[in-house]
Amino acid sequence: DAARLPSILASVYQAINGLVFIGEGVMVGCGSFMQLSLSTVVATVGCLWALRTLPQKYGLAGVWLGFGVFNTIRLAGVWLHQTRNGPMAARRMVAVNGEPQ
Repeated sequence: DAARLPSILASVYQAINGLVFIGEGVMVGCGSFMQLSLSTVVATVGCLWALRTLPQKYGLAGVWLGFGVFNTIRLAGVWLHQTRNGPMAARRMVAVNGEPQ
């Protein structure tokens, strides 16, 4: 019974983790190391906060929730890179004629 909720959370996190790992690989390929580093630092701070608070209330599930906080913040960093700041973001793409799309 104690492992039921953590195992469900771990299963759900697999979808998030896949997107995070692919997205961070793209960030490395684009050379966006500073943004990747900052995203990881913010995610680590969020994870540490979650690990200080959630396990006290939710036990083992709280530890897994902390892991979810970590990877959700990392996913937000990937999303920002892909949609706003990265070289492949639509607003940064330049058409063949040199004008923004």
